[in-house]
Amino acid sequence: MIVLLSAVNACTESKIDNFSFLEGIWKVENKELYESWEKTDSVTLSGSGYKMVNGKKMIHEQLTLTFTDSSVIYAAQVMDQNEGKAIPFTLNSSEKDVISFENPKHDFPQKIQYNQVHADTLLVNVLGSDNKGFSLKLIRVHR
Repeated sequence: MIVLLSAVNACTESKIDNFSFLEGIWKVENKELYESWEKTDSVTLSGSGYKMVNGKKMIHEQLTLTFTDSSVIYAAQVMDQNEGKAIPFTLNSSEKDVISFENPKHDFPQKIQYNQVHADTLLVNVLGSDNKGFSLKLIRVHR
């Protein structure tokens, strides 16, 4: 039993390592908006979206990536939206440089995609059911 649990834990940790490129502090190009990610335990990456106002961090979004043996869930809790509840998005595609999460039941967005363009550059696509939405270019400012 212990060997089986160790194998499952190792598999989950291996999965989370595939997403380690997200770790760090990212700045939206030409804006004072930031997104930060850090590994908080063997199955969770925690993040936040925030802006800097007069030198103070104003968090507007809490983010988590939770890894299980069967799925990866991206949850976004946007302040003053959805009655404060986190909205889950399930990993539906993971390739070398692109990860994509989807929740077809949510009004907007329904898809969130992270594309690692370079080691310190991400392109984040936030899309609706018609694949229309917006993109943000993020530059890593701290690892």
